[in-house]
Amino acid sequence: MKRVGVLCLVLTLCLATVGASYASWGKTLTMDGEVDTGQLSVEFLNCTVTDNEQPFVPGGPSDTGTAVINCLDSDGDGELDTIVVSIENGYMCYSAFVGFDIHNSGSVPVVLHDLDILEGVAGAIELSLVGIAIGDQIHPSESKPCSLEAHVNTNDPGTYTFQMIFEFVNWNEGGGS
Repeated sequence: MKRVGVLCLVLTLCLATVGASYASWGKTLTMDGEVDTGQLSVEFLNCTVTDNEQPFVPGGPSDTGTAVINCLDSDGDGELDTIVVSIENGYMCYSAFVGFDIHNSGSVPVVLHDLDILEGVAGAIELSLVGIAIGDQIHPSESKPCSLEAHVNTNDPGTYTFQMIFEFVNWNEGGGS
């Protein structure tokens, strides 16, 4: 019995020595860091609208159609991010020409990922966008001049309103050019 006790004591001392040796081999390193990501921010600048009618002159052709553009800051960040166009008294073959710049006011390149146009009356207006397409990239502090023609395709005179929604993503998510 005494031998078993001595054997247990020797084994305990051996395990303690191995544990102490292992503990001296371990070391914990801690690293702290800060990552500063870029800012994705895009806005509309230089919003204008004209039409295909001549100014009203007494005795001349009538100027019945009117195009109105509203560039809005929908989220309160100080940047114009929404364009709403209304064609009032529009008629067949009336056209409005909308001009605007898309400006990258952020710190990273952006790519146009999606474009959606919300129309009040579907099919009443034919839209043709020039200057930007899905996949186009805009670098920080750069702008792309764009234009949009809105052509009325209905015999029903009235007011037609549409809104353009451009969805931009970080350059490495959109496969830009």
